[in-house]
Order: sequence, then C-alpha cells, then structure tokens
Amino acid sequence: MRSSFFCIFIFVSLDAMAQKTNPQAYIDSAYHYLYDHENFKLSKFWINKAEKSLLTKANTLQKFNLMYFYGNLYHELGDKEKSINSFKQALEFAKLKNDNNLIIRGKRGLGSAYFHFNLIPEAKKIYINLAKNYLKQNDSTNYANTLSVLGNLQRKQGDFSNAFANLNKAYNIQLKIKDVWRIVNTTRFLSMYYTETGNYKLAEKLIEESDQVIKKNKYDSEINKTLIVRQRLAFASKNFTLGDELGKLINLRIDSARVKKREKEMVEFEARLKTAEKEAKLKEAQLEISQKRNWIIGLSLGFLGIMVTGGLLWRISTIKTKAKETEKLKNLEIENQKKLLSAKEIERQRIAKELHDSVGSQLTVVSTSLDNAFYLFENQKLKPEKLENISVEVRLAAQSLRDTIWATYNSEISVADLRSRIQEFVKKFSDENSFNVEISINGEGVVLTPIEGLNLFRIVQEALNNTQKYASASLVKINADFSEKNYVLEIADNGKGFDLEQNKVSESYGLNNMKTRAEEIDGKIEIKSTVGGGTAIIFEKT
Repeated sequence: MRSSFFCIFIFVSLDAMAQKTNPQAYIDSAYHYLYDHENFKLSKFWINKAEKSLLTKANTLQKFNLMYFYGNLYHELGDKEKSINSFKQALEFAKLKNDNNLIIRGKRGLGSAYFHFNLIPEAKKIYINLAKNYLKQNDSTNYANTLSVLGNLQRKQGDFSNAFANLNKAYNIQLKIKDVWRIVNTTRFLSMYYTETGNYKLAEKLIEESDQVIKKNKYDSEINKTLIVRQRLAFASKNFTLGDELGKLINLRIDSARVKKREKEMVEFEARLKTAEKEAKLKEAQLEISQKRNWIIGLSLGFLGIMVTGGLLWRISTIKTKAKETEKLKNLEIENQKKLLSAKEIERQRIAKELHDSVGSQLTVVSTSLDNAFYLFENQKLKPEKLENISVEVRLAAQSLRDTIWATYNSEISVADLRSRIQEFVKKFSDENSFNVEISINGEGVVLTPIEGLNLFRIVQEALNNTQKYASASLVKINADFSEKNYVLEIADNGKGFDLEQNKVSESYGLNNMKTRAEEIDGKIEIKSTVGGGTAIIFEKT
C-alpha cells in the first residue's frame, strides 16, 4: 500500500486533472484506484463522477469505456452476473454504433470474463471469433495472443489436438515478431499441454525457456505461475519430493509477500503515531512560547489602560484553551491507536490458541506416524503407502499453518479479503478435481475479525473436501451474503446426495468440525440433502 500522504496527493492531483479535462479522466482515475491501489471505494467514487459527467457531455468512446469499466470492476469483485452483463452491454453498444474497433474490445472483455468465471464453451466461442477478426486485420500480435488463450482453453477441455495446433502456431508467430511478454504465457501453456500428454522432457524444456525470458526481462509477477507449472510437472512425473519442495517455495513466496505488505503498513502506522506525538510536543512548546510572548505583550500594553489589557488577557485565555483542546485531541488519538494495537494483540492470542489446537494436533499425528514408520522400517515392513500418508499429513499441517498466518497478520479481515482467499483456494482445488466451483459473495463493506475470517474459510475448505470425497458432483456453488448484523454462507453441490435419516451425518461429512468452528464465532451449521438432489451446508450468524 502507498502511504496515506502519497494517496492524498494522488487523489487531489487526479481530481484537479479530471476537473480540467473530460469524463475520460474520471474513468482513468477509477482504473488507477482499482488496479494500482485495489481501493474499490475510491474507484467507485471516480466512476460515479464519470457517469454523472457523461449525462451532459459524452462521445461514443467514453460511453463504451464506462460500460467496459463496470465489467472490469465486477470482475475484480467476483460478481459473475454483473461483470458479464456489463461487458455484453458494452459489446451491444459498440455494435449499435457499428464501430469495429470497439466491437473487438467488447468481445475481448466478454471472453476474458467467461474465462475467469470458468464458462469455457462460451469463452472458446468468443476467442475463435476474435482470432478470425485479428487475422483479417493482419494484427499478428493480437492474433497470436488470442490463439494462445484459445489453445489453453482447449487444453483445459481435453481437446489436445486443437490445443497443440493453436498453441504451436501462436508460439511460432510470437518468436517471429519477438513478442517477449506473451511468449512467457504461451510457453507455460505448452508446458502444461506436454505435461498432461506425458511428454515430460518437452514440458521441462518449455518451462525452462519461460524461466529464462522471465529472468532476462525481470517479469517478477510471472515467477509464481511458472513455479506452479513446475510443481504440476513434478507430481505428474512422480517426483513427489520436488513437487512438495516447489509447493513450499510457492507458499513461502505468497506468505512472504503478505508479510512484507503488513510490515510496511505497520511501519507507516508507527510513523504516523510518532508524528502525532511530535505534533503534541510541538504544540506544548508553542503554547509555552505563546504564553511568554503574550505575557510580555500584556505588560507592554498595560500602560494603554485597563480596557485594552483586559481585551488582551481574554484573547490569551482563548488561545490557551484552544491549544489545550488541540493537545487533548492529539493525546486522545494516540491513546486510541494504542488501544487498537492492544485489541489486535488479544485477537492474535486467540488465533495462537487455534494454531495450537489445529496445527499442533496435526503435527502430533505426523510425529506418531513417523515413529510407527521408523518401527516398520527397522522390521522391513515399511510400505510406500505409509510414507505417502505421512506426506499428506505434512501438507495439511503446512496449509493449516499458512491459513492461520494469513489471519494473524490482519487486525481485521474484509469480506473482499475473504473472497480473495477463497478464490485462491478454489482455483488450486478446481485444477486438481473434476467439478467446477462458482462463487458469489456480497457485502464487501463488512469487516470480520481474524477468527471469523479464518473459521469461515475453513468451513468452505471442509465442505469442498467432503464434496470431493463423497458427492460425485460436477458443480459446487458458494453463495454468501454479509451485512453488519447477519452472515449467511451456503456451499451447495449437485452431487448424489444422501438420506439424512439413514446416514450418520456428523461422522461421514465431518459436520462436527464445521459445527465447532461455527459455534466459536456465535454461528450455527445446518445440512440439507436428498438422494439424487445434492447436498447443501448452510452457516448462519444473526
């Protein structure tokens, strides 16, 4: 995050710039806060100004850009329906104006939304059409990039023949025109293709090529994506040790980035606190100087008469009162900041207990399993399955630790933060499983405590793990609605379901774990299921 002073400076500068230009400047400011600062509130502020401005003065491009921005905004907020509808409106508007360039932009935005929300057939249709448009325009850069995305979509669908044809064509064009940035993506997609088709040597060669381009051009934002592809390759080629090490490295990089962000915020907070203390001391010194100066002035003007002296004394008293009030306000602000830090420490202690209960118990299981494995090894009875079980337990403990660290480094967790965490988990989870997950979470302005955020996240994890084990589902929907007084979270699948009367739900679906986590944050869990009608796990807090 930028410092508060820098943000204020940018805010004022952009406001001045926008007032002197046109509605497009407001839209540019909205993009600035959406992507550079991840500040949805200020982003909405600027786009609302743009929308009002467009009522009186606007051209075709500005109206299109407004609709297109809303598509991107709802894309970042995870609102599938609003994002897709906004891009569709932009596309229809472009068609109405018969503007070919805007039509292509509208298709590109809509295709990106379909891809992001895992609507693969719809996305593929859009990208096939885009490729034809770019080929007709002799636009090699965008043609190759579109083929690359299309090939990756076909790979995800298992259409390996067409996937290779499009990815290979994109790769050769990008080499020819020296499109270095997009070669990184295409080589990564090709590496995943070769991994999934069993050609591990070519997969390794291409991911190495992607690595070299990243290092040479310092594309640091792409490093984690490449590491994830390397991890998939390691597991596919049964190099589980390397895969686990790569997983640790990926999570370490993610956690390190979060820690650095929080440390920077703490440094900025401490700087503001010290500034407040200095200002309070400065006010005290200024008050002392003011008192001395006013006393001298009072004596000097005493000769002018009682009326003048009385007026000056009243003025001095007023200044002193205001100075003391200012000092009290500064001291009150400092005290409030200290209380905030104390509350944060109490919350961390609660999470430390949770860490001891969850991760501690998992590590105890690992320790016991290792002792047992050592005994079996000495008696030449150790089987590979035993080591694989231990490896799974270690990975679970590591994931639990990372989740707890995420909560520990936040004094509060917004619904937007929780949604991002769930989206990260779902993306990795979906890549490893056969069902799709749709997410719809409302209430971005609501703030949760760290323990609320952590427990809700773990309820989602437990529910998805149960779906993977028992449900045979093709689709899971995660719907949530947060307000200041009510929280509702539902995880529903379209799987085979079961008879609630004939099954011990608390044992087979791990409901006790979810119930305990719900009760810790004053909520409750309800399960609904019918044979052939799927299963729904519902958390509610009122």
